[in-house]
Order: sequence, then C-alpha cells, then structure tokens
Amino acid sequence: MKDSIKLEIITEDRLGMVLDILNALYNENMDIKSLEVFPKKIYIKINKKSSYNKSMLIKKI
Repeated sequence: MKDSIKLEIITEDRLGMVLDILNALYNENMDIKSLEVFPKKIYIKINKKSSYNKSMLIKKI
C-alpha cells in the first residue's frame, strides 16, 4: 500500500518560486517526503497521513 501522494505543480520560472511553495507547505504542516524541481514543474511527495485542504493549498501556491 502506498503511504504517500505525489503532487505535480506547474509554475512560472522565477527566483524564489520553490521557497514560496515550501513556505506554503510548511504553514500547512505538510510532511514532505521528497521534492523534485524542474523548469516550470515541481513534484512533491507528501505523507498520505498529512491532512490538507487541496483547494486551500492551490490558492496559497
């Protein structure tokens, strides 16, 4: 059974984008298992047990 969820975030390419996203996740107490950063894309694997409101997280990111 998978114990994590992988999120794909499509972003603009700008300085500080990853920091902004990490701050939003930190403020929601997300348990980040891994982070992959590519131009205009970020993949984040989070613990499935992390409770988060998807629509609220999208607004913050």
